[in-house]
Amino acid sequence: MSTKLTSEERIELLEEAREQLQEAIDKIEEAVYETRLEDRAEAYILPSLKMCLGNDHGYLGSQPCNIDSMIESIENEDEDEDEDDELDGELN
Repeated sequence: MSTKLTSEERIELLEEAREQLQEAIDKIEEAVYETRLEDRAEAYILPSLKMCLGNDHGYLGSQPCNIDSMIESIENEDEDEDEDDELDGELN
């Protein structure tokens, strides 16, 4: 990766990753359904993966960082840069 991505490209990649992660969660749920692994998957791996998607997961815990929070950070950086550009324009 030698080229710098735009904010829109970064967000698009994160949204694609979120979709792929959701697909992985769905596949794991299907693979362990009605097996002796189902309880373990529901107790450990599935909550961890679901919490990586975002804050809307229905579990008590949370991840210190998730895909939604990364997208939000990128959007906030853009807003901060826009405000800086407006201030620079007012000063000149």
